[in-house]
Amino acid sequence: MDQQREELLQAVFWDMNQIDSQLETLEHTRTVAVEQSDGSVEEQSVTEYEHVLQLSISTRTAEQQATLYGFSTEQVDLTNELLSVEFRPMMMAILGKNGDTGLTSEQSAAVISDLPAGVLGSQAVELALTRLGDPYSQLKAGKDNYTDCSYLVQWVYRQLGVEVPRTAAEQARFIAENELSLTSNELIAGDLIFWSYEANGRFMNITHVGIYAGEGKVIDASSSRLQVVYRNVFDAEFQVMYGRPYYQS
Repeated sequence: MDQQREELLQAVFWDMNQIDSQLETLEHTRTVAVEQSDGSVEEQSVTEYEHVLQLSISTRTAEQQATLYGFSTEQVDLTNELLSVEFRPMMMAILGKNGDTGLTSEQSAAVISDLPAGVLGSQAVELALTRLGDPYSQLKAGKDNYTDCSYLVQWVYRQLGVEVPRTAAEQARFIAENELSLTSNELIAGDLIFWSYEANGRFMNITHVGIYAGEGKVIDASSSRLQVVYRNVFDAEFQVMYGRPYYQS
């Protein structure tokens, strides 16, 4: 990788990703008590200003970028081949990502056999396990076997007749508004864990959601691992909400 190729990659990246910003100034007025020179106290209005930087990121898929660049038929075919399931292990290796989903097929069967029978949450975990290794993509979620964290939750519970909103933040809002929230000590298999890593203006600033699988494990579509994985519950300090997206008698 030489400097010229690095510059080309950077150019492609910024062609695919656009960041827009907007600075908003909020005015806050409050009343304070101010001591006068004669010892008396007088209430005065004080105006303070808060500056909020809002960032929005728009991203194109590889297919959209190919159209923008005017790829030939041969170039489109090569792109599709590189993004295919067959090439995925090699792509993961090139990117230095661990292709391990956290469970072998035998271990997955053992997890299922240990789940409580006849419980909707257990069925949710079983369904989520069928998506292990499916590729992560926010833009392509729902196309082929692509998914992101919230689409995985929506897909799983839709199979069980439970409709939840599309995004993680709105799923959390659904949980809160329907009084379905829990404490971490009440979690059972199939419940949802929500994380907030940064202020984003969404409900509770939520950025990620995963399906609790019991025994301190979670199934989630991981953006850092680029796939659906089964792993230890992580980042307790960023967990902001827990919920069960259905009523249990």
